[in-house]
Amino acid sequence: MINVTLDNDGATVARKMTNEASQAGDQTRLVMKVGDEIVSAVRVQGELRGDQMMVAIPPGAATEEILNSLNGHGN
Repeated sequence: MINVTLDNDGATVARKMTNEASQAGDQTRLVMKVGDEIVSAVRVQGELRGDQMMVAIPPGAATEEILNSLNGHGN
């Protein structure tokens, strides 16, 4: 698990995405990709509140690459 703190723009986008995903039905997943690899696909139960989220990543995932991508340093 990684704890992600979003800036204002990121929190606004995440709120919109989580709101839309939560209203789209039980089969809908919010997907996080790093490059071409899906690292998380979760069912969303409601709109994100605040500016922090916990993201589960699979065992053996390239954690540093994921963190660099989230921080805007990815390719």
